[in-house]
Amino acid sequence: MVEIRPFLLPANWTHRRYYKNLPKEKRTRFIDEMQNASIHKDEKQVLDIIPATLDDVLGTIPRNSDSRIIYCLSARDFPLSLAKRFFRLAQLRGLNFNNIYYVITMLDSISNNLDTDTFARYKQYYTISLRKFVEELALKMKFDICDDHMFVVSDKVQKPLLQLYESIPLHSCTYYVIGETNSGKSKLSKRLMKLAMKEGKCVKRVDDENGDSKDEDVDSRQNANHFYTVSPSPFRTRKNMTYYAPQFDFTLIDTPGYLQKRNGIFGILNERLRLNLYTQYQVDSAPLGVEFKSPTTTEVFSIGEFFFIKPRGITGFKYRRFMYGKPAVYSRYSAATRKMARSDRLVTPKMRRYLIPPFKGKIDLIFDNMGYIEIDNFQGDGSDYWQIFAPQNIKKLIRIPSMSVSLLSGQLADYAPFLEIPMTVNVQDFISDHPTEM
Repeated sequence: MVEIRPFLLPANWTHRRYYKNLPKEKRTRFIDEMQNASIHKDEKQVLDIIPATLDDVLGTIPRNSDSRIIYCLSARDFPLSLAKRFFRLAQLRGLNFNNIYYVITMLDSISNNLDTDTFARYKQYYTISLRKFVEELALKMKFDICDDHMFVVSDKVQKPLLQLYESIPLHSCTYYVIGETNSGKSKLSKRLMKLAMKEGKCVKRVDDENGDSKDEDVDSRQNANHFYTVSPSPFRTRKNMTYYAPQFDFTLIDTPGYLQKRNGIFGILNERLRLNLYTQYQVDSAPLGVEFKSPTTTEVFSIGEFFFIKPRGITGFKYRRFMYGKPAVYSRYSAATRKMARSDRLVTPKMRRYLIPPFKGKIDLIFDNMGYIEIDNFQGDGSDYWQIFAPQNIKKLIRIPSMSVSLLSGQLADYAPFLEIPMTVNVQDFISDHPTEM
């Protein structure tokens, strides 16, 4: 048995909550390795939450089984909310790709106009975009994302959820609801079970809070919400919650949210923001303008001091934000980083410099677990490279054109990575020395 030395543990060790469906040996081994390894502070600080990984979650699904999966993908950071490793892991476990359903959640957080026609456009957009995002992998692994396995739901509109409920087989089926932390899994599971309860008299919860076997009938007319709670902040769900509708022989298993990278955004946020990131989520639905003093300005633009954009050759641009943080403009990057250090929001982030390829019109800058910002280069001629300074350990992606443009024009969006360049290298020299990468 691995010895755990108390003096190395965080102050809140007694309240530590981990993914209980993992074998005890694996949990203990992970804790011991993390405490004794020479690792960066942004990795060690997540010891108080020990989030599940995608491997952990899929490891609870029986191999070569007929189990079905509902994969919740948050609209806020789509397509980064999808882990491409999911397909390889599912194949290794012998799971049938035809039993996978993709559900876009959190649509209310990026759009206020959600009528029937809008939902149809969103579904078409996300279906095409998801296929584009996994195109090479799908060809190699020989799978496809079918239209009838793609859904878009809203917290405010019931009809799309009814379409999902009526489209998936229920009788004698087992579903695992998976997704990143706070991607709407538990809320979706709760709403699906309430629909199942309307058709029958009871739903049985198989496991209680302590993981012990429990067989409790719940009257659907009196206690519709008594047996099922939704996690209010990241990492509150620490075990698979299994529910059973006997009238259909239907089992639904709500899994904890996973993190693709343990040292991602939750690894560099201070504890207050780490536990309340999504409750402070902010959206600017109307285009807002940012003006700079001259084309040669050194000013940088920031959202929440998580990243800093340095435009080139323009006097202004417009933006819309769909993420946490307040906008701000600083005289230069050094002044912005000093402000970031004083605010103590981030724990020793590894800031890196990236290039945004020349563009005209609108693009989206997407950050995993955070959201995205739409940039409208309405004044530029599309010939200049922009610089952006951002934490290295946050997954990020450029969507060209922006989602709003694609929805209106039908233009297919493409995705491009951020191109990292050394902090001390001149931008023009780097572009000249790396023409094939531009």
